Amino acid sequence: HWHDCYEILFILEGTAEQQINDKNFNAEKNDLIILNEGDIHSTYCTEGNDTRILVIKFLPEIIDSSRIYESKYIFPFLRHRSGNIFHLLDTSDKFINLYNLMLGLLEEFNKKDIGFEIYIKGFFYQLIASLVRSGIINAYVPVIKGNDALKFDTLLKYIEINYNKKMDLKKAADMLNFSSSYFSRYFKKITGRTFKEYVNFVKICEVEKLIISTGMNISQAAYQAGFSNITSFNRLFKQVRGYSPGAIKKSKTAKD
Repeated sequence: HWHDCYEILFILEGTAEQQINDKNFNAEKNDLIILNEGDIHSTYCTEGNDTRILVIKFLPEIIDSSRIYESKYIFPFLRHRSGNIFHLLDTSDKFINLYNLMLGLLEEFNKKDIGFEIYIKGFFYQLIASLVRSGIINAYVPVIKGNDALKFDTLLKYIEINYNKKMDLKKAADMLNFSSSYFSRYFKKITGRTFKEYVNFVKICEVEKLIISTGMNISQAAYQAGFSNITSFNRLFKQVRGYSPGAIKKSKTAKD
């Protein structure tokens, strides 16, 4: 199956055969698997094998990637390419920290004491930081400081709020008091994407949210997000996500 959220699998006991897209793995105790949105995956456990797997699923909205000091860690996590299994040695302090974080998150979710939502969000941030420290995720360190960082934060928030309006590169450059040519290079250096690619990514994410949360059809959601041509939208969506927007409707219908 596949779904529109991220998933982390941690093998607590036993073994399991794991399929991710076109790859097959044998996962064993202490193995960690990170799955992206849209990954087609399955887990098979053999009969008589006492296997326990901790499964954590979440939408990317639970973690905020709009702030510069956080995005250098969160962007690499959200853009992490699946297809690898990470074996964590149970004698390692880093492993013990990851293990405790995931079990702590599970405990908060099960108990649901007052404030558990904030606790869970905190666990996600610690989990990502621990993955970075373990070398599983490589932090992207942008060269940005002081006032530029504040202005860049303002620009990213502007893009997220005005996603359904036409985004002008010159206007964005003016917000940072940069020339258009310098801004283009600067933006790519900071985010890893061109300005147009980043804006399209935000718009595509908003289309997905509208389809999933409001029940809009694909055309309605695309127009709401500022796309004027459905054919070009479908092509762009598949280019960004790797699957067609129709897959979202099929998945949502199946869940309903």
